[in-house]
Amino acid sequence: MNGLGNIVINFTQKTIKGGLLSIGLHLCVIFAIAQSKWKQVYRDAAGTIPCWLDETPQIAVTFKNDSGQIINWYNMKGYVNQKDYEEGGSHYGKKVPANHEFVSSFGHSENYLVNTKTKMRVENASKTAECLRIFGEFCVDAGLEVGGSDTVESIMQSLEGAEIGVMVRAKGNTSQVEVHYTCAAEQCEGVEVAG
Repeated sequence: MNGLGNIVINFTQKTIKGGLLSIGLHLCVIFAIAQSKWKQVYRDAAGTIPCWLDETPQIAVTFKNDSGQIINWYNMKGYVNQKDYEEGGSHYGKKVPANHEFVSSFGHSENYLVNTKTKMRVENASKTAECLRIFGEFCVDAGLEVGGSDTVESIMQSLEGAEIGVMVRAKGNTSQVEVHYTCAAEQCEGVEVAG
């Protein structure tokens, strides 16, 4: 089994104890990190009509300290959606290609551009670049110097166990929380170290 397979297995076998991190800045360790994929979603409530067949590659990161943990998923690819065809969007003024339609999953409004023959979403290069920039900033915050020849597997192995600051915020107008941003551990001066 390759190194990636071992990382994924190790990620799923780790036991995470404690509740979610509360709103605020936390000094954490990267407890687990693994490649994952955003799961299939459906157009109908019965789960019978798939919206698209491709999966969004992601890096799932568990941040942990003595008061709890939180998981953040870093998307590694971005896709064209209907807003890209509106004024100011990257595809403004262009026609939607033949055999393509805008599709959303049941109860959501993603409006991704999907090839009706292949059921694959259309990648947006600038959004993918933005995803990779955000992941790169996370790596730098964790103290990793990322070079052009680093593989995803070597980056993930280097990040596990690293200290990092994590700002947690409320998710919209709900009682749920999410990672707002990360920062270098040194920026958490006065925040109790826990792991």
